[in-house]
Amino acid sequence: ENCGASWREAPAQPTKELQPRPERNHPTQAVWASCNYDYRFPCPLGYQAGATDGVCQVDEGYNVPHFCRRANTQRWTGKMKEAWAKSCHVAWPCLGPVAMGSNS
Repeated sequence: ENCGASWREAPAQPTKELQPRPERNHPTQAVWASCNYDYRFPCPLGYQAGATDGVCQVDEGYNVPHFCRRANTQRWTGKMKEAWAKSCHVAWPCLGPVAMGSNS
């Protein structure tokens, strides 16, 4: 029987689509993608400092933008190295021991 009571229908809640977890070999899952970097090193990973001028030169086989192939980082601050690394998609070595484990 209907006793005269009514209830408003609750609005549908938006469903949160689950994003698939990236594969383990995806760059975002790499240890270096989430470590604290040690900007005391003169050059990022994949670069060598020139013996005479100290200018960082990318190793053969690394695909970086042209403006990222060489850089004189000798007077750069950590923040400057961080900004350059982001624009060039490179990374400095990790600071201290790196915890290896699952990213779950």
